[in-house]
Amino acid sequence: MSPKEFLPAIAQHHLLRKLDDRVMRLVFQDISHWHQHGWTGHVAINLSYMDLRDPSLLSLLASYHQQWPSVKPHALTFEILESALLVDMDPVKQTVSKLDQCGYHFALDDFGTGFSSLVHLRELPIRQIKIDIQFVADWASIAGSRLLQALLAFAQTLHVPTVAEGLESLEQGRALARWGVTGWQGYAISYPLPAHEVVSWQPHFDDSMPD
Repeated sequence: MSPKEFLPAIAQHHLLRKLDDRVMRLVFQDISHWHQHGWTGHVAINLSYMDLRDPSLLSLLASYHQQWPSVKPHALTFEILESALLVDMDPVKQTVSKLDQCGYHFALDDFGTGFSSLVHLRELPIRQIKIDIQFVADWASIAGSRLLQALLAFAQTLHVPTVAEGLESLEQGRALARWGVTGWQGYAISYPLPAHEVVSWQPHFDDSMPD
C-alpha cells in the first residue's frame, strides 16, 4: 500500500505516533551506518500534527542522538504539511522553535496548495520550500510554467531554497534549475532503495548529474 492509502486512515490514531517513532529510529540507524561509509548527506522526515504537539519529542530525539552519536541535528530536515498547521498553531510554533534552536532544519511540504503558506513562512523558521508535485507536473504548459516560475520567484525573494517534488526526467530538472529550483525529488533521481544500497548508489548518481 502506498502512504496515500494508509496514512489518512491512521491520521488521528495512536498507531501513527508509533509508526513515526519507528521511522525516526530507522533514520538514525541508517544515517549512522552511511556516515561510517563516508556518506555525508541529510535525510528529510515528515512530522505529523501529533508529533508537533508531543512534548516528549525533544527528549525522544535526544535519546536517539545518544544512541547514535554520529548523527547531528543538522543532518535532519523535518518536513511539515500545511494541514498540520491549521489547528492550534501556538504549541506547534513552540516545538518548531525549540527544534530549530537545537540545529534541526524545517521544510514546508506541498507548498502552494494552501492559503496559509505565507503566514507559516512568516511565523516559522522554514529553511526550505517543497513545491507541490501538481505544479511540477504541469511545468511544460504555458500556464503551468508561469505559475511555477511565479512560485519560484517568490521563494527567491525570501531567499529560501526550493525542492521540486515528483521530478520525472533530467530534462525537466534542467529546465526547473534554470528557473531557480535548487533541489529535486522524484524518480528521475532514484526509485526507492533499500538502505544498504544508498552508499553504492551515490557515486553513480553524482556522475550522471549535469553540471
